[in-house]
Amino acid sequence: MNIFIRVDGSIEIGLGHVMRCLTLAYELTQQGAQVSFICKELEGNPTHLFSSQGYNVHSFRKDETDRRFNWKEDAELTKEILRRSGTVDCLIIDHYEIDQKWQNLIKPYVKRMMVIDDLANRRHHCDLLLDYQIHPEYNKRYQSLIPEYTTTLLGPTYLILRNEFKKEREKILSRGSEINRILISFGGTDPTGETIKTLQALERLNDPDLMVDVVIGKQNPNRPQIQKWCQDHLQANVHCQIDYMAQLIAQADLAIGAGGSSSYERGYLGLPSIVIKTASNQSELISVFNQLGLIEYLGTSEKVSENQIVRSIEKLINDPQQVRTMSKLALSTFPKVPNVNPAIPLILGGEP
Repeated sequence: MNIFIRVDGSIEIGLGHVMRCLTLAYELTQQGAQVSFICKELEGNPTHLFSSQGYNVHSFRKDETDRRFNWKEDAELTKEILRRSGTVDCLIIDHYEIDQKWQNLIKPYVKRMMVIDDLANRRHHCDLLLDYQIHPEYNKRYQSLIPEYTTTLLGPTYLILRNEFKKEREKILSRGSEINRILISFGGTDPTGETIKTLQALERLNDPDLMVDVVIGKQNPNRPQIQKWCQDHLQANVHCQIDYMAQLIAQADLAIGAGGSSSYERGYLGLPSIVIKTASNQSELISVFNQLGLIEYLGTSEKVSENQIVRSIEKLINDPQQVRTMSKLALSTFPKVPNVNPAIPLILGGEP
């Protein structure tokens, strides 16, 4: 089957959508599909991530005169790529700016259309809709936003996770309650500079026994400063553009990070987390995770101070019962997912 994925990533918007689409692409190719990506040329454009894994990449330039998303121009450029590509069995869209207007223009050029969404804030015209978000009313969120014919794939059963996370989950029966190792990860680009802020907070904490793992992407603008900090602290390690995130999460006792898609990875492996909101589209996810007791939420990036981070770490270090409870809640909230995502057969044309 010939499958295309329309997704963007950049320094400004991050790489969360890109990474989950790469995971989905891998599972599809394992089932014999041919997968290609369509993306816009933005600053920090991750085309190298697609091409390095053997996928075809079709990209088009951003209109530099208008910072807003021009849906009609985007749809026309995408349409031209699809028209030149022969029969397209399925187009997968993972993009917060795309809605039914864009989809209506594209639909005649593809056999099937699938949307990955987690905001439920706009209408879609698609054959499949996947949203693995935990939400108290996840079965009702899209009732007024999609046609009756759309097949919905909702809830954590459809969680998009790399195999490394599934393997690590099999090893985890329970977690300890002492905090000896902290994982810091604010995504591949960290546009608000939370990694530096957190490292400076750890400097104030002044606990020489704490081990620290810092995960960053190559496009992190503070990369040299972060690497220098870790070189100056014997118990700190920096990990750049890695493919072993599950291992780091499994061996950590506490994470400090943003409220994006990585929250699911940490939750799936039962890792208690201190969370800082770095983008407005993280609000609902953070709210749900916070209500369930899976995270310690500090606030938005522009308001969270180093002192707040220090106090939050100290609080959890001194309250092993809360650490244990957060871990148990996370492991019970996220069921073990199957080796092949249940969405894959449906993307490949199977019946629901």
